[in-house]
Amino acid sequence: MTLLKALNLPFVTPALIRGKQGGTCSLLKGRKSYTTHYTLSGSHGAVNCTIGIVCRYHQGNRGRRGIQHLLYLFHRVRLALSTLHQDYHYRFGIETSDRKNNSRIRTTTKNSVVRLLFVALAFVLVN
Repeated sequence: MTLLKALNLPFVTPALIRGKQGGTCSLLKGRKSYTTHYTLSGSHGAVNCTIGIVCRYHQGNRGRRGIQHLLYLFHRVRLALSTLHQDYHYRFGIETSDRKNNSRIRTTTKNSVVRLLFVALAFVLVN
């Protein structure tokens, strides 16, 4: 992120919720989405970032209820917080499906063990 900010390139990346009372967990307050500034510290130094906290309701999806907090770090991105999650979710789906389709082995075998072996081999080769 330090390099991206130095080059002044726009980016959106998810942030992990860490800590029980400190860290990014301390940012999860309220029921509305908001932005704030946060200092990430790591092995390569500290970086000041804008962080967006997106609040969504589970609405019974996967047996869950209540508020879901999602954290996104961004720089030079002009998106509303309501569309930030949808935009990132859409982009991540494109990258994942593209990676999966590039590594797929074409086979007609009905043996599930052989197909699983081919998938594992493809992921090892791609990564």
